[in-house]
Amino acid sequence: MEFVCPTCRMRLDLTDIPPGAQFMCPGCSSKFFLPPQMGQAALTPSLGASAPTPPLSPPLPPLGAPDYAAPRRTSGMAIASMVLSIVGLLIYFLFPLLLVGVIFGFVSLSSIKRTPERLAGRGMALAGVIVGFVGITFWVGVAVFIAALVVGPGSASARPEAHNAAARMASANARIAEEVNFQNTRGDHGGRFADQLSDLLKWDRSLTNDQAVTFTFGACNHSGYTFTTTHANGDTSFLITN
Repeated sequence: MEFVCPTCRMRLDLTDIPPGAQFMCPGCSSKFFLPPQMGQAALTPSLGASAPTPPLSPPLPPLGAPDYAAPRRTSGMAIASMVLSIVGLLIYFLFPLLLVGVIFGFVSLSSIKRTPERLAGRGMALAGVIVGFVGITFWVGVAVFIAALVVGPGSASARPEAHNAAARMASANARIAEEVNFQNTRGDHGGRFADQLSDLLKWDRSLTNDQAVTFTFGACNHSGYTFTTTHANGDTSFLITN
């Protein structure tokens, strides 16, 4: 008689085994009793026999389904964004790294938003962007402050000199206009020098190009003229006499 082991499916020949005897499967070591009645439909395992149960395999995901069990990795650009921004903030001559950190941060935030199941590090990317903007604002402010300290005093001292130069130029032009006025007012009693600005403007309208320059006339007659020029923002008056 032939017997098929229900555990390992090995075929056994039971011709030499007497009814009611116990036998063992050589394939899986499971023990069985041969029934006394040869016509019994099935063989039963012996009491205490442990038939090993084959391990259950986990169900396979459907074809094409995303593997959500795969661990996420931290975005390298997020890490680079945070590191570059911190370095650029702490070391002033490396401040261009702040701009690179901000760019890397925005790129990594976009990548993490598209594939959140694969990429992590959103906090690092945000830190890189925020620190980058703070660093850029800080170092620009420092540069403006230093420039104000370096350039400010020099420009302040040069400013009165520039205004004084404008007053000096106006006085030189007014002297020429006085001479022209004298030549053009000659009569029987000779020429006359102007004692007001309106008379000089007939010959040189550029005298009022700088409205901050004032003309103060003194004695002006047939024999000579006296006037001063002063700039409102200058610190020197220029006296012209003839």
